[in-house]
Amino acid sequence: GTYTAASSAESDVAAIINGPTHVAVNGDTIQIPCSTPTTVTWSSQIIITASITLTGMGATPNTGASTFGAGTNCLTILDNVNAVGGLFYFQPTYAATNNVTTLQNINIDPVTGSTALYTPIYLFGTATSSGFPEARIDNIVFGNSTHWTTSNGSNSGWLIVQDDVIGVADQ
Repeated sequence: GTYTAASSAESDVAAIINGPTHVAVNGDTIQIPCSTPTTVTWSSQIIITASITLTGMGATPNTGASTFGAGTNCLTILDNVNAVGGLFYFQPTYAATNNVTTLQNINIDPVTGSTALYTPIYLFGTATSSGFPEARIDNIVFGNSTHWTTSNGSNSGWLIVQDDVIGVADQ
């Protein structure tokens, strides 16, 4: 199903992914509301074990062969999570259906250019003898207003880390 968090606050988004509001299952779409450009600071990571689509609402993504870049996102999340696994910690397991984890239409900035952080997106899947979980990261802008720097520390040296997941990052 499709579910919309009560707000763009980390606690409301976590509540619709991991309960108590809803517990996401493979194939769900979780929408983070945004009707005017909004910036929120998240200080806790969200662990996501189901293969879901997590999308920021209010975005105007570029699509099609004649466009490039991420388009315009409504939501900016300021990453203030200094924990292994980063801001978004995806842990999908291969499934015969609804096997794609998608993160889209969000700006992700460090809370400051000098705050020690970890990689903001971790994708650590569990493959089976039948295949690998799949991932799609699209229309994500890193460092839109505040740039990621070496002062954010060596643990944030990569913006996306993946293991046992196949997929694409685009736009």
